[in-house]
Amino acid sequence: MSTAGSELLGKVAEMRRQFDESFARPRPHHLPAGESMLAIVVRGEPFAVRLAETAGLAALEGKILPVPSEAKELLGLIGHRGTVVPVFSLAALLGYSSGTAAPHWLLFCRGPAPLGLAFEQLERQFSANPAEVCTVEGSRTQAYIQQTVQDGARLRIIIRLDALAEHIQRRPTGR
Repeated sequence: MSTAGSELLGKVAEMRRQFDESFARPRPHHLPAGESMLAIVVRGEPFAVRLAETAGLAALEGKILPVPSEAKELLGLIGHRGTVVPVFSLAALLGYSSGTAAPHWLLFCRGPAPLGLAFEQLERQFSANPAEVCTVEGSRTQAYIQQTVQDGARLRIIIRLDALAEHIQRRPTGR
């Protein structure tokens, strides 16, 4: 075998050794510190939800079955993973009047009862440091809207999904 062939085999063996050793080293943690949140848009306004309070996210493909209800926020029912899930308009729950913006996304809340929230736009997932989260002082808003988070240049209102789901369940029409 020629010297060039021996050198090539040596380089290949060294590369193989380095590749194998890379799996033995601990992986570096490059995840940013902070709380994971979803940046969403409802009626053109920036909002955020804590990822830990969600049970899932899906693109809404017009498969909501309308049902008669006194609750104007209830859009209808869907089947999701073998369960019937009531779907509410997040915009209506936040007090926005009915508009032309059709929801494109469905957010599933964690909790004892299945619950879906339909909204217009998902922007991205981001990490928020605790210093970026502020409580709204003197706010007379609902219990599920009492914090904001700084997301780059945008200030987002944080929607507490656990409190919102509790609010829906407490209402007589939320059953």
